[in-house]
Amino acid sequence: MKLLTFILLFGLLAVFLVHNFDSIGQDIGRHLKTGEIIWETKSVPTTNLFSFTEPDFPFTNHHWLSEVIFYGVYNLGGFTGLILLKIFVVLATFILLLLTIKPLWIIDLRSRLSTGVRVGFWPIIVSFVLSIFIFISRTEVRPEIFSFLILAFFLSALFKAKYELTTSEVRGTPDVKTPSWLWFLPLAQLLWVNLHIYFFIGPILFLAFFIDRLFDPIIRNTKYVIQKLLLVGGLIGLATLINPAGIQGALLPFNILKEYGYSIVENQTLAFLADLFGFNLSIFIFKISTAVLVVSFLLTVKKTKERIFEILISTFFIYAGFRMLRNLPLYALASFPVMVILLTDVFSAFQKPGFWRQAEARLQWAAKMLLVVFLVFMIFFVASGGYYKWARLSKTFGFSVPDGLERAASFVKKNNIEGPMFNNFDIGGYLIWKLPEEKVFVDNRPEAYSVEFFSEIYKPMQENREKWEEFSNKYGINFIFFGHTDATPWGQAFLKSIIRNSDWKVVFINENAIILVKNNDKNRPVFSKYKYELAE
Repeated sequence: MKLLTFILLFGLLAVFLVHNFDSIGQDIGRHLKTGEIIWETKSVPTTNLFSFTEPDFPFTNHHWLSEVIFYGVYNLGGFTGLILLKIFVVLATFILLLLTIKPLWIIDLRSRLSTGVRVGFWPIIVSFVLSIFIFISRTEVRPEIFSFLILAFFLSALFKAKYELTTSEVRGTPDVKTPSWLWFLPLAQLLWVNLHIYFFIGPILFLAFFIDRLFDPIIRNTKYVIQKLLLVGGLIGLATLINPAGIQGALLPFNILKEYGYSIVENQTLAFLADLFGFNLSIFIFKISTAVLVVSFLLTVKKTKERIFEILISTFFIYAGFRMLRNLPLYALASFPVMVILLTDVFSAFQKPGFWRQAEARLQWAAKMLLVVFLVFMIFFVASGGYYKWARLSKTFGFSVPDGLERAASFVKKNNIEGPMFNNFDIGGYLIWKLPEEKVFVDNRPEAYSVEFFSEIYKPMQENREKWEEFSNKYGINFIFFGHTDATPWGQAFLKSIIRNSDWKVVFINENAIILVKNNDKNRPVFSKYKYELAE
């Protein structure tokens, strides 16, 4: 029954990962194009590169290695290959955490288990289920999938180092062996700093681990161990500097948000999103999980000195989760092993062995059967598409790729429509890939444009017709490629205004995009052939 339960849990996680490439119009196109450029030129671009509005604006690429990997995988297996890569990386992440938890649980609780208190199964299951339903908030193919795997490796190495350090190892006797996994952390950090911007979490985790070890009186007074840990920490710090931008790249995570002139949903707080979108399952489960975690810490407060590492990382990831939507998967992963340890403490403290053995025959089997039924139901609910309809999401189970934007880009090529082009923020990354001959007006990298560009040009052009006339003439805009699903106030205002503007003609519209060309002799062959009369 236990093996079946874990198989079903991973099955549920897998079906959540197997969905259409619904983020096709966001970042992936730019990642593929940049990966191609890096592969061919053997250098990482340091400027905006893709836009004609601010082509020389400095840009630090913090995920260049991910883009090269995506480009290589796409050439081998297309979008299906990228989805399979994501599935493999995420499943490997959770498997690594599960393999970390099992020996941790045995080592830390061996004395309790010898009393006959069987509590290990349910803490793992509860933690696993909560993690899955929080993690599914972000299951697209993004560079952050590599952060998930490396984060799991850091957690695995640090938890094992904390709980597997024997007395002989601590005292530096001849058979001493510094926990071997710690020496791989600098290498993992070297990869992390070139794969994704979450790399700054690595040094933070190690610092939390180091502080935790200082609370152990034996280790605190053992120069041998302290020196080894300081050496590992120093190597992690050194690895952070080994990136194309050096110190600037290492400090990027602490400066990047200061340069954003444009707000994006994934960077908003949960409080803001609750007011904007209402109920969200992952956010709801996250709040439940944090409550369980906090209560568990309070119920085991006597072990506080033994749980410094767990307290520090839990505090960090709880804050990160409430601070930004995009951080929820990080909390889901980091809270997994912590919650198993804490819930095992709680269960063992509140369950009497004799009662547990008596109740097991009556309750354990029934509870496990209900869990199995729930997991089977959820697997079919997700695979059938019912879950996505219930949650009102655009995802569907499978490997399909929406082609609305591709058909729109093909229309531009087929009719030889030439720029300069005006496009909205959301689909700029896709156009970089599909219309490489046309520089974009903007793309979805806020850090690649100045704050003034968004506040004085991009937004005013959509909100004010006079500004539109001024800047569209300045840049010589000849056609507009706009994702009409843009939900921003300025985007909606622009669409309502531009389709009434006689200087622009609608020549294409589908479920994703609308294309307009300037009403001039150059474009007459196009708008004479394709005429759309849009209702007010």
